[in-house]
Amino acid sequence: MRASVSLRLKMAHRAVDFCLSHPDHEPSRNQVSARLAALLARADALARQQRTGTVTLAAAVAQKAETLKSLRLSLSAVVGIARAARPTTPGIAISRVMPHKRTDEHSFVTVVRVTTAGATAALSQLAQFGLSDRLLDRLTRELDAYDTALARQRDATAAQVGATADLEVVASAIITVVKNLDAINRSRFHGNPDLKAEWKSSRKVGWRVRPPKSRRDPPS
Repeated sequence: MRASVSLRLKMAHRAVDFCLSHPDHEPSRNQVSARLAALLARADALARQQRTGTVTLAAAVAQKAETLKSLRLSLSAVVGIARAARPTTPGIAISRVMPHKRTDEHSFVTVVRVTTAGATAALSQLAQFGLSDRLLDRLTRELDAYDTALARQRDATAAQVGATADLEVVASAIITVVKNLDAINRSRFHGNPDLKAEWKSSRKVGWRVRPPKSRRDPPS
């Protein structure tokens, strides 16, 4: 979570706690504090979604890397067999060159699929060079596992990015509602300097770096 968002959410928690400790019996003003509580609940849910996406993404990346090692090893065996068979089976549609380690994921998956299909079609010709159903089955399983890891990574990235963007929007909306509450409470606690000071402390964002104008704490 971005520090600027985290600081605003901490402030919102303090502001909501203050509102709960000092309820306003005016229904119209209560609507404002209720909006703040609803926004904070939404922000907390998004923060959990963002954190889950981060953890899931890390696990998916690790799973993908581990699966890739096995997949490249099996692919290397098939490519090596095709290379050994080249003098007697030059027409077999199998690449005899391993894809570079920097090959993008989409291109790599395409190469593996084409190689698997070609090897399967030429199994009877390549059996004498060591190709077997077992090797092809392993290659297929590892490719499926790699596809699953890629999909998991994409989903986790989308969830994380979406939650991060939504959190920024909600955090900005929280500041707007707190400014609304600040205007109310300045008048409400005009004759009570203790509560006025307590509210002022609750709604203050502890900015570490001076924020952009749109994100500043309500005016003192």
